[in-house]
Amino acid sequence: MKEKKKTEISFYAIMFTFFRMSVLFMAVVAIFVLAKSQLAFNFNTSELEAELYFQAIYYSPHGFSYIDSAGRAHPGIVDLDKIRKPGFQKEFDSSFNYTKTIAAARITITYNNKKTTFYSHKEEYKEWDVLKRTGILGLGSVTEIKKQVPVVVMENGRKINGMLTASIIVPNS
Repeated sequence: MKEKKKTEISFYAIMFTFFRMSVLFMAVVAIFVLAKSQLAFNFNTSELEAELYFQAIYYSPHGFSYIDSAGRAHPGIVDLDKIRKPGFQKEFDSSFNYTKTIAAARITITYNNKKTTFYSHKEEYKEWDVLKRTGILGLGSVTEIKKQVPVVVMENGRKINGMLTASIIVPNS
């Protein structure tokens, strides 16, 4: 009888130890998954990169800002005559060309019921726009931010109130 009781106690001790180990294993896995998900979200800088890219093209004298006779850029004034010049698109892309394309943008200027649209890195924008519509998240996907800024549009020496809308797409890496 004593031997049977010893066997029962050791059987229950083994089962309880197995149960403890499985709960401990699940807790460790849960902590690992939570820590990994927090790290992935904390280092996603795509929105910041898109915002910085917009600021660069908006404030740069090589962008679409009006340049006065002293060579100063006026970021709130869009010079349509400058945009419509032949070769502006190539000059604009080369001004914001890095070793690898870090962002692409579609910029639309609306004024007096007219629209003027131009692109920064048009091929990449069209490719990433398709990728954006798939809804895939994480590495290999893209992030888009949209900005809308009131501007003064300068056309043939006349100043007209307008709206600048930018859609900037940045690959998540």
